Amino acid sequence: MKKIFACIFALALALSLAACGAKEAVQDAVRDVLDKTSPPAGSSAPAASTQATPSSEAAPAGGAAMESLIDWMRGGTFSYDFTLTSEYEGQRTEGSGSMAMNGGNMAMTMEQTVEGATTKSRILILEGVTYIIDDASKLIMKVGVAGPEFTGGVPTDYGDIKLAGAGESEVNGRTLPYEEYTAEGVNVKYYMDGGAVYAIESEYEGAYSLMIITNASNTAPAGAFELPEGYMEMAL
Repeated sequence: MKKIFACIFALALALSLAACGAKEAVQDAVRDVLDKTSPPAGSSAPAASTQATPSSEAAPAGGAAMESLIDWMRGGTFSYDFTLTSEYEGQRTEGSGSMAMNGGNMAMTMEQTVEGATTKSRILILEGVTYIIDDASKLIMKVGVAGPEFTGGVPTDYGDIKLAGAGESEVNGRTLPYEEYTAEGVNVKYYMDGGAVYAIESEYEGAYSLMIITNASNTAPAGAFELPEGYMEMAL
């Protein structure tokens, strides 16, 4: 269970960094996701403006949010769409995308807008190798094999994940129950809606992000893990 939840923690961090344009950190974070999931078991306003009302009785370790996510990911194959709002060093970014996992393989696409400029990005991790795909220029950048030598300052030890609190707070115009977890300077809140995780709010070294999850599924889209044909490949 700890390994699966560590994966969820790392995914939240990877998406937060991706929204902030930290490409190198994203590469390291998604590598870490693979480390945490291999083998598999069978993701608005700045945080300061959020008015939280912590529960007087903290939820037990491995609360409802944790159990819901573990049940969802247990088979090793899942996917979801998301919208993402982030702030970093005074810059606000809005985006949307999709994430899919199948065993140790991951596919993420995201479109984000910063100061009126929209960019699209796509990342595939296939058998431990990370590919950053630029569809506009038909270029595949092959990053390398995932491994412990890639750290890049991103936390890689999630063994000390702690439940920091639970309560209710407003998120995306709704008041929902949440569980808050911390580890290695990362702070993540999981908001629940009817027994499923609705939103993930994360903070890490000044980077803030709010991800709203939609279309959660225990399947992965056909073709999600295929490299495009006819693209030039470059090793980084």
